Amino acid sequence: ARTLVQLFTPHMAFIPALLSPAELNSILQEPSQVSKVNTFDVSLLLPPDSEYAQYIDHRIPGAKFFSLKRYAADHPNNLTIMLPSPEKFCAVMRYMGVQKDDHIVCYDCHGMWSSARGAWMFTVSILSRLNILKFSIFRG
Repeated sequence: ARTLVQLFTPHMAFIPALLSPAELNSILQEPSQVSKVNTFDVSLLLPPDSEYAQYIDHRIPGAKFFSLKRYAADHPNNLTIMLPSPEKFCAVMRYMGVQKDDHIVCYDCHGMWSSARGAWMFTVSILSRLNILKFSIFRG
């Protein structure tokens, strides 16, 4: 039987690099990179606040909204913010236009609260390039 360390070590060995807003801007200024970069707002807010309303009000231009409540839920067990099945995650990524070799950048409205969780979900899917944006877009 495999131990938990053996099961999780390959994924835990990869820690996404933190990316500054200036570094992201620099990447997005390169015409050859723009179509390969997918920026995701993975903000998670407690009720009555709305992640989608926050995304609409404060998103980075071109960013996509990745709902941890919607896409990371195990609906048969009524659990939210769980690691989705590989089939579900791949279907969501296809729907959002993500390719295997794309550069993924995750951010959230608090700085690095739910963006780390979102980034971890992407690392489990073995995407090659991933960063977490190190800043807060929360204006309130």
